[in-house]
Amino acid sequence: MKIVTINQMRQIEKEGFEAGITYEEMIQTVGLKIADILERDYCQPGNAVLGLIGKGNNGNDCLAALTELSKRGQRTMAFLFANRSADDSYLTQYLAQGGTVESLVQDSAAQTLDKVLDDCAAVLDGVYGIGFHLPLDPAIKTIFGMINQRSRSVPLIALDCPSGMDCDSGKADGNCLKADLTIYIEAIKIGQVKLPAYLNCGTLTGISLDLPKGLAVYSEIQRSILELKIMRETLPERSDTGHKGSFGAVTIIGGSENYIGAARMAGIAAFRSGCGFVNMIVPEIVRNLNAGGFSQAVWFPQDFSNPAGIEQCVADLQNCMERKGSFLIGPGLGQSWVLDNLLKQILQTHKSSIKPVIFDADALNYLSRFPEWLTSLPDNTILTPHSGEMARLCDVSIDEIEANRFKYAEEKAENWQVVVVLKGPLTIIAAPTGESAVMPYASSALAKAGSGDMLAGLIAGFAAQGASPFDAACLGVWVHANAARIAVERLGQTYSLMADDLIEAISDAIREIC
Repeated sequence: MKIVTINQMRQIEKEGFEAGITYEEMIQTVGLKIADILERDYCQPGNAVLGLIGKGNNGNDCLAALTELSKRGQRTMAFLFANRSADDSYLTQYLAQGGTVESLVQDSAAQTLDKVLDDCAAVLDGVYGIGFHLPLDPAIKTIFGMINQRSRSVPLIALDCPSGMDCDSGKADGNCLKADLTIYIEAIKIGQVKLPAYLNCGTLTGISLDLPKGLAVYSEIQRSILELKIMRETLPERSDTGHKGSFGAVTIIGGSENYIGAARMAGIAAFRSGCGFVNMIVPEIVRNLNAGGFSQAVWFPQDFSNPAGIEQCVADLQNCMERKGSFLIGPGLGQSWVLDNLLKQILQTHKSSIKPVIFDADALNYLSRFPEWLTSLPDNTILTPHSGEMARLCDVSIDEIEANRFKYAEEKAENWQVVVVLKGPLTIIAAPTGESAVMPYASSALAKAGSGDMLAGLIAGFAAQGASPFDAACLGVWVHANAARIAVERLGQTYSLMADDLIEAISDAIREIC
């Protein structure tokens, strides 16, 4: 599903109108489809669907949905958040179907609304649409706060977006309506996949305006969310007649005395993704403490503390290049001047490599200290920074990155000619071509040591099997997030989850794609 700005959404509607679909037809399409969802999932005998009606197009959409439900014999009620003219066609049609209307302009309306909520099957939010900008009116804040307090007992469905958020910036008032479900129209609005607004959206699902195919505006929209159907198209094919070499080798350079398990977590995740081999170029202590529990890997123990060990590491890496596969550099590697020298030699040796190379963790910190790093990156490079690492690479503050995540991920991917995976809640994957994707998932379950190592291993594993760097990154991020979702469902909470729980859930996450 595409992600659009407000201007892009308005252009979609404009081009749809110019192609012969009137705005009235668009509203009726929305009303019919919203009514279908409400009737299927929310309507209950004797309980009303309550519509919160604003003065704009969202209010029109909401009235159209209530009108359709009333036609079908469902009980409905509309609360007007603004006066509408006596000849308002949408209000007239609703009343003609026996609809009940209250106006919040009246002094006692808030008390009436509070009582009505006791008798509701669902609340449909159509107060503000994509044209809303903060601040929220103080009187509306009070009413929204009251509705939010009742939301545990009454499901709230936002029509296109929860009222009280900015659909471009993602900013949201503290009393923004908190939806259980947001039914976005035609495309997700970019503010819905930014914080804090995302936290008000609940589950995101979409409906189409049924516009003609091939509108010109769609050619300029390059953002999308990661969806199951796209992952199914992207997952590398797997032949039953293949052998280990057919599915590629992931070569990992990482590990240190302080970070014993990081490279192992990445290696196991790579295997779980489907690759045929995992080569581990690690300090001897990491091999000694992990090989017994990870015997499938091929181990190349090295001494990263002296020049001879670095030379041997580069030689081993050169040998691994002869196989189909990918390289992952950084998990648990640590930081020292000796390792800086190691990574410099790797860049110099493998600048012309056509195999995907993933730089993660301390390898990214090294790049931020190496002035020539941009001109030294191999082709098909994937960078996987969190906000702190991205801030160092861009030489800006973490707050600057967090406030402009799309900007930095997309612009730097294009400028640096690499795939950027900007990790965190709502991870962004950006390609050098300008294409980008967002994983609509945020959970404290992933705020655990080892989670990032696992993600890097998944990306490397899919890249080793032949997925393009962008596709490999999208697959890795999707599987990572859904493994977390599955693990949380198993545990019933997010507190106790560890990276090992994520590893165990990888197979179930991939099964959903197959």
